Amino acid sequence: MIKALLRAFLITLLILCALVAFLLTPTGFQFGVFVAEHTLPVKLRVEKIEGLIVGPMTLDNIYYQDEKQIVLIDHVELNWRPIYLLKGEWNITSLNVTGVHVVTKSSDTMNIPKTIASIRTTLSHLRDTKHALHITVQQSKFSDIHLINSEPEQKPVVISTITLSSIIDHQLNIDLSMQMQSPDPLSLQFTLSGKTSDYHIHANAVGHDTRWTLTGAGSETSLSLQTLQSQLLGGQAKLLLDWKKDPTQGWQGKGELHFDVQGNQLDTTFDFHDRWQMQAALKTESAIIRSAHLDVVGTDEKHTIKTDVKLPEAGINLLINGGFSKDIWTGNLSTLTVSLHRQVNFSLEKPAKLSLSDHAFSFEKICLAAPNAGNSCAQGMWSQDKIAITSETHFSQFRWVQLLFHHVHILSGKLDANLSITGTVKSPRIAGNLDLQNGSVFITHANLTLKNISAQLKGDGETAKLSVTAHSNNKPIQLLGEISLTHLPLSANFSLKMKEVQLLNSDEYSLFATTELDAKIQAPNILITGNIVIPTATIQPSDFEPTISLPTHDIVYIGKQGELIKAFWDIAMNINLRLGDKVNINASGVKARLSGDVQLKQNSGRDVFASGNVYIHDGTFSVYGKTLTLSHDSYLSYTNALLENPELFIKATKTIQEVRSAGGILPGMFRSNLEVGISLRGTVQAPKITFFSNQGDLSQADILSYILLGYKSSSNTPGNTDLMLHAVSAFNITSQGLLGKENIASQIQQGLGLSEMGVESETTVDALGNPLDSSSAFVVGKCLTKKLCLRVSVGIGYATETQPLTVYELRYLLNDRWALQLDSSSIGNGADVLYTIQRD
Repeated sequence: MIKALLRAFLITLLILCALVAFLLTPTGFQFGVFVAEHTLPVKLRVEKIEGLIVGPMTLDNIYYQDEKQIVLIDHVELNWRPIYLLKGEWNITSLNVTGVHVVTKSSDTMNIPKTIASIRTTLSHLRDTKHALHITVQQSKFSDIHLINSEPEQKPVVISTITLSSIIDHQLNIDLSMQMQSPDPLSLQFTLSGKTSDYHIHANAVGHDTRWTLTGAGSETSLSLQTLQSQLLGGQAKLLLDWKKDPTQGWQGKGELHFDVQGNQLDTTFDFHDRWQMQAALKTESAIIRSAHLDVVGTDEKHTIKTDVKLPEAGINLLINGGFSKDIWTGNLSTLTVSLHRQVNFSLEKPAKLSLSDHAFSFEKICLAAPNAGNSCAQGMWSQDKIAITSETHFSQFRWVQLLFHHVHILSGKLDANLSITGTVKSPRIAGNLDLQNGSVFITHANLTLKNISAQLKGDGETAKLSVTAHSNNKPIQLLGEISLTHLPLSANFSLKMKEVQLLNSDEYSLFATTELDAKIQAPNILITGNIVIPTATIQPSDFEPTISLPTHDIVYIGKQGELIKAFWDIAMNINLRLGDKVNINASGVKARLSGDVQLKQNSGRDVFASGNVYIHDGTFSVYGKTLTLSHDSYLSYTNALLENPELFIKATKTIQEVRSAGGILPGMFRSNLEVGISLRGTVQAPKITFFSNQGDLSQADILSYILLGYKSSSNTPGNTDLMLHAVSAFNITSQGLLGKENIASQIQQGLGLSEMGVESETTVDALGNPLDSSSAFVVGKCLTKKLCLRVSVGIGYATETQPLTVYELRYLLNDRWALQLDSSSIGNGADVLYTIQRD
């Protein structure tokens, strides 16, 4: 029997030795990784393996995935000393990692009790650990690191290199260096040296608008930190901490934190001795929170928490008295007020008890009520294993809504709602009902009142069904929807139907519409499909006097250009739009009736493209006090083009009765109908304008003169020439705009060899720079050399009753920025030294 047991033991020992010997070979190492790939509860894949498990080893193309992240690594080289494990030490001689991509998934809703329990467990484990494995890293380097958040609005963080050498034992030696490329270049160094009984800390960050240095010292019973340089990202970040452990009272100390970066300010001071005293003030440029104040005073057993939060449209005040008893915190919510523009206050009806432990958070019934408006109440508990929250809402007056939404006035209505949330944090179950009756809403921008509004929302834990009806001028509007309560944050389907319902009723816009639209929402994506018919509409916005260009010399841009904020929703659409026979427009000199069919398409987050035609009927076009008739065959065409850039097929004509002389054998006078017009082709962004007439002997300048003045350009006066030149500029005629030939202004300018020609507004100033007079002037100029230019300005307004004001300017360029200018005119002479500043 003993021999059999001994034989079995020896065989087992030989098998184990053979297995260990096999694992120490390159093939055995590869087999061990293969087993790990197929047995671990996470996804792991390594394409190429070289070396031994005892080192050195090389791994290529590593893929790792768990519930929270995906990690891709191109190349890893590791060398270590396994013999040091016998001494309780993991000794890494070298570690080189190249090409690291870490993609973090969208975070789930935070479980507060579970998070608190996790932190407490981790701290307790670190405190109670006596025989931790000592780690020694002689040299390590990480290169080409990309940290990517799956949220689209988050910019990736790119780190070029991280070098680390450390020894974690009774002797602490950590040296970390990092070079970050984006979102902003940053160089970071961190050093921790000494023993656990006496160590020193030094951190330094250098980058764009950043010079930040932190130094400190500590031991097992103390820690002190302070900033020597505080510039961070163009702002300031200051820290002062003095923390000591008392044998009887535990950790005590005080500190300050001041943070002011890019308009966000945080000022915090605290003093933890026999009593707590902490104050924090936050100011931001956020669209959600403007400012917040926090005051905490007391002891572990008894303390007071007071907060004051300012939102753009509201303010929140809160007061809690509480304390710790063993591992459970209990409190009494005595004050909770939500103030809307200091006019309507929703206040706490009676105090409510709160409780927080490692595993759960619970609160008694909390009710907020406003006089003559209604109330909303909620109570429940929230733990890592269970959620049980219920709420009730009753409102019969909604004038307070106008304080939040200034363009919507709820005139009447009665709202009753109840909601329950059960299940777990990962799988919540939402159920409840909402009922709105006898609602009436006035929309100020549309000058429209929706009446007889009723809405019902019923949820059974899986889905919630929505039904809304309303009337506009006795025409019904119906909205139906189904919302998933299991696919959060939002998954829903809606349909909107109406027939010849008035949607706009202002002095400038009046619009009736018939719609059959469907919307499919899978946050953050929205897909809208269906049909829209506009049988009747009137569009006549208030017109302002047209201008050629902004006064660029009088505009000063201050500050940095802000970044465009990406919208949360990505909208896609496929809508058929039909314009009926009563759609009238009167804007920018155009008065006409429109009709047509256009298909609108938009991919998620992209521009809107259109296909179809918009026809123009019974139209006229007025410019410079002259009215032209739009041709009956004028229209706008879309061929999968941007909505704001259709192709133009427009003609506008004017008929002039002209008296002409007839030569030949029987000379005399006769009347004829002269037709002149403008033809507009191309696109809105690249229009091509040509002039035409029914007489072939007219030049382009003659046709333009006939359109604006009623006679040929040869009869123009100086004032009419000004009008002509303004018209040429306003038409924005390109160099190929007139039947393939150069435009009028270019013909004159190039024919005379001029550097500039046109009409501009000039202001006369006195010796002190005070403006005396402003007038229009016709300007021609020519550069005689690269640095010497001559310019003549002839005023269209007159200096006297008989003579125009003529100004001669001679400018000499000293360099790119400095120039000398001499002026001479009938009212005086002058000299100027000019300095030019150019900014993007």
